[in-house]
Amino acid sequence: MIDIHDNEVQSYTIDLANKTIRLDTTWSYKERSEHTAVEFRGVFTHYLVGAIYQNVLTSIEEEPLESLFSDNGALLKEWKDTTCWPWPYQDADDMLRQLRHEQLRYYKLYAAIGL
Repeated sequence: MIDIHDNEVQSYTIDLANKTIRLDTTWSYKERSEHTAVEFRGVFTHYLVGAIYQNVLTSIEEEPLESLFSDNGALLKEWKDTTCWPWPYQDADDMLRQLRHEQLRYYKLYAAIGL
């Protein structure tokens, strides 16, 4: 993954039709400034929360699929039988099998502020 430590998210775009999420970020120090765009393609589902007037990232990491459950267990349980998840599943093991079958990956944004 690219280095985005201390980058501030200037904007983000979620394009549901094209299954993409784009983060436009800026890193500034003194008189130096760099702009970085991070784009996720083939997005299956996403959950962004906590966006405020200033969002400073520390990293974006690919996490093991199992972390999806430890990080979001309560949320997944709450949404299990709703339209918030794209397919039906019996339990966490069944969902994990489906995620692996589809060769999906789990990315997590880490932030010092916001997101």
